[in-house]
Amino acid sequence: MSKMSNVYSIYVFYKVCNALKYKDVSDELNITTSSISQHVKKVEHYFNRVLLIRTTREIKLTPDGDAFFRKIKGSFENIENAINTLEDDTVTICGTSSIILDIITPIINKHNNSLNDLSFKHVDDSEHNEDFIITYGEIDISGNHIYESKTVSCNDTLSLFGPEAEDLEKSKFILVNNRHLIHDFECWCEHFNVDINKLEIISVFNVKQAVELLENNIAKFVVNKSIMSNVAKGNEQSEWGGYSCKSPNKFYLYSKVNLSRNARELKDTIEMELSKYFSNTKGNLC
Repeated sequence: MSKMSNVYSIYVFYKVCNALKYKDVSDELNITTSSISQHVKKVEHYFNRVLLIRTTREIKLTPDGDAFFRKIKGSFENIENAINTLEDDTVTICGTSSIILDIITPIINKHNNSLNDLSFKHVDDSEHNEDFIITYGEIDISGNHIYESKTVSCNDTLSLFGPEAEDLEKSKFILVNNRHLIHDFECWCEHFNVDINKLEIISVFNVKQAVELLENNIAKFVVNKSIMSNVAKGNEQSEWGGYSCKSPNKFYLYSKVNLSRNARELKDTIEMELSKYFSNTKGNLC
């Protein structure tokens, strides 16, 4: 049997020697007490020596067990400290792909971070234990007191310009033939439980064509971040600027109440970059 195949069993033995209680080790490592016994026996079988004596009242180390524990104790303590340090330094940010891509570069540049210091997850994969969660609409964290929330934007990922309608499924929509916009719109419909197959969608080739239809109140013009950015300096924006744009939800930033030192240093920058992200792409339209 390979020596390295025994490392985890030796680690379990080390934890038992530290705690001198199987129950404590069981709770910490999330393994059964019978599994702990098997690991200890595996180590004893490998060395062909008795290392622990366990009775119903206590656990005692034999002289060989005590000597072995003293030799491995420092090594495992160093490993645990290294893991804790790495976990403390790594900051997890959870959000949509487009938001994360826009804020990552300023964060790295301003704080001399590397990608090794940051961990990114899509908001759909959130386990509600990340340092920061950027989400569209509030998330259900009832009973969870580890987060504080802040509204970072009243703007949606999409803006809808045009005549108002109580029932979105009875509205007509103007979409520029752009795969990113179409994808955003599909996600938006899914989020609000709107059956996209029931919608009447007018596809156009450019913003100018869309604005012409919008001026005649034919349909709602759907605009995403990319379109807003591309026409921000053009004349088209003023042509649709008179139409009301009301987003049905808000973006929130959830931050852990007890952040690590590294995460605390990033918090202000994340809030500032999110503010820039939404203001640069949507202005004061909503």
